[in-house]
Amino acid sequence: MGLDGARVLIIVSVAGLFIWIICNMGVAQSLANWIASVSTDPMLVLTLFALALLVGGTVLDPVMLFA
Repeated sequence: MGLDGARVLIIVSVAGLFIWIICNMGVAQSLANWIASVSTDPMLVLTLFALALLVGGTVLDPVMLFA
């Protein structure tokens, strides 16, 4: 149990650091502006997100199998 808890805390810590770096670099605002420039239709934006997650999931899933 102790090792699993440590793994979770490391993942949460690194995720927090990653989000802090992304916010300070302005990547989130740039991404939001790019998405707003592509389309203002909410259904199209959600469809693009779903497709991006589908493509990303097909690439990342095999990588996580060996982790």
